[in-house]
Amino acid sequence: MGVLVGLSLDVRLTGGDLAALTPEQIRALFRALATIAALAKCKSA
Repeated sequence: MGVLVGLSLDVRLTGGDLAALTPEQIRALFRALATIAALAKCKSA
């Protein structure tokens, strides 16, 4: 079976970008990145 869903993500944040985020927004960003990494790891396993 071929690829059903493809995902590409390029995120670039400066120190200023991160400084403008609230602590909750930073936590949410890193939770989302961890979820994406876990999904990618499951795919390659």
